[in-house]
Amino acid sequence: MKKVARRCFAALLLGLGSCVVVVDAPQLTEGCDDASKPCGDRCVSLRNPKTGCGSDDCTPCNLQNATARCNADGDCVKATCAGNWEDCDDDGTNGCETDLAHNPLHCGECDNECPELPHAEPGCEAGRCSIDRCEDGWGDCDRDLENGCEVDVARDQEHCGGCFEACPSEQVCEDGSCVTPE
Repeated sequence: MKKVARRCFAALLLGLGSCVVVVDAPQLTEGCDDASKPCGDRCVSLRNPKTGCGSDDCTPCNLQNATARCNADGDCVKATCAGNWEDCDDDGTNGCETDLAHNPLHCGECDNECPELPHAEPGCEAGRCSIDRCEDGWGDCDRDLENGCEVDVARDQEHCGGCFEACPSEQVCEDGSCVTPE
């Protein structure tokens, strides 16, 4: 390439007209060794996640909730996870897909599934198992995870329609409402 540039410069100095340089695309990548690839006008390492590792293009690695690194095969893979996120499926190419702070199937750590609870849907809060919500007509009045949603708020005299909503002594709880018996 330098030789062609010198000839063009010499031709212009001697007033021989203009000079046009035609270069084939493969010539532009000449000089990149086996451990690098062309990105723009330079050769970059196949081990650099900022230029897509060993991919055919130079798009930076972009993994969900993770910083990236390049593996031996030239793939973008997870280096570290961000915050409460973790790579529970052991597929480093999709980043860190699991929120350990809120996922009841992976609560606090991978594969730590929150237990089934009576009349409740399990949840995960700040990495600890919790009750996500109670079934209709049920309430978690004692805040004890072990027994789930233990109160039938549709019929319970002390918790009619909701926790700690007691009916007056002359009324009864029917379908979650305090009513006077006929």
